[in-house]
Amino acid sequence: MPEAPVMLVVSRQFDAAPEAVFDAWLDAESVCQWLFSTPGGVMEKVEITPRVGGGFEVFERRGAMLAEHYGAYVEINRPRRLAFDFRSGKETPTTRVTVSFETRDGGCFVTLTHELDPQWAAYGESVRKGWSGILDGLALSLQGETRAGREIVQMREYDAPRDLVWEAWTRREHVDQWWGPDGFITCTESMEVRPNGVWRYTMTGPDGTVYPNHQFYMDVAAPERLIYAHGAGDEAAAPHFHVTVIFEALGPKRTRVTMTSLFPSKAARDLVVEKYDAIEGGKQTLARLATYLEVLPR
Repeated sequence: MPEAPVMLVVSRQFDAAPEAVFDAWLDAESVCQWLFSTPGGVMEKVEITPRVGGGFEVFERRGAMLAEHYGAYVEINRPRRLAFDFRSGKETPTTRVTVSFETRDGGCFVTLTHELDPQWAAYGESVRKGWSGILDGLALSLQGETRAGREIVQMREYDAPRDLVWEAWTRREHVDQWWGPDGFITCTESMEVRPNGVWRYTMTGPDGTVYPNHQFYMDVAAPERLIYAHGAGDEAAAPHFHVTVIFEALGPKRTRVTMTSLFPSKAARDLVVEKYDAIEGGKQTLARLATYLEVLPR
């Protein structure tokens, strides 16, 4: 007798009418902002056929990897219930996802249930966090927050091989020599560049103020991609923003670096720009890397 599926349940209250929350799941323009969206990822394809028997395809470019998500709708009952058979990649088996919408407290209470195959039970907590993050993104989208409005994207090209740029970015003996805006001194306490690893460091400003920082690495794909959550001080607190760094080889001796910082809201993004001059600080940091790379042996 086959094992019963593992029922993962995630819920959230939204300050919007059930009709608006329901419709966001079937609107391609909305979906591209939040469904299966990751920090630094770029949506390449979002197609939705909103009828029973139809489905969705959501493709996001994550560096060299293309993350593919497919759904086939088995129930569309606006604005009460939506169900679809879901799979990540064409060759993976399907699992059932059901989303219910309930009028509550002047808004909409959403309950998402994912019937996970027992063989993937060990990944249940990771899956739960993934859906929780998706619902967070949906909440922002319903408030009119777009990814573009929450991002800072900075790019620079270097006359250096990609492996060397990666090494300068991920080894403590190198990164302390250039990390931070002009006049700042970085001192690494510990650095483990691996998934779930942490880089702990302090930055001392020109006026002597010491700023503790940490980065939790979420994805490390050498020498192509880093994704990390950035925080300051309290490691138990929610990260201030997420960063994706893409290292693109333009030739044997030339590399393009694209650094995308994604903030939880437009207001949070605007605060660091206006109060801390984050855009200029990022430009100076990337420029300091260029100067440092000039003296590294090839």
